[in-house]
Amino acid sequence: MKIAITDACIFIDLFLLDVIDVFFELPFEIHTTYDVLNELNAHQIKSIQIHIDTKKLSVYSLTSEDRLNANTLNFPRSLSQTDKTVLYLALKLEAMVISSDKPIRNTANKLNIECHGILWIVDQFLAHGYFEKPVAKSILTQLIAINPTISGSDLVMREIKKRFEEWSK
Repeated sequence: MKIAITDACIFIDLFLLDVIDVFFELPFEIHTTYDVLNELNAHQIKSIQIHIDTKKLSVYSLTSEDRLNANTLNFPRSLSQTDKTVLYLALKLEAMVISSDKPIRNTANKLNIECHGILWIVDQFLAHGYFEKPVAKSILTQLIAINPTISGSDLVMREIKKRFEEWSK
């Protein structure tokens, strides 16, 4: 099963869209770091705990040696320490990254790490039969409303428009 390292922005969007539980049903091993969990609020952590307890989410505590190794990778300054933990773990586990954060995605691409975002997750919901196209369209419509980064990105909005057109056929 493919391993996916997830960052905080993905978890937050999935919580706001009320599809976090469906995310953990996808056929991937979902992993993250304690640094990422520390960026979530108490309610989100409480909700995600069931996925940790049922082993659908693995959470890593990076050692001081891991952190030193991560710092030797010369990550761009635009990345937070938490972002670096996500990328480092992806390299260490030979995993893909799931993030909508542009600096993470750009760095992942430079490091030849497979990287996907929230739109890909919605595509996976469709591909694996969790939702029909009208529901997926509703999810993306909600995403535009709740996430100004999405609505402010011409590239992402073009991708959403493409999906809306395709799903209307």
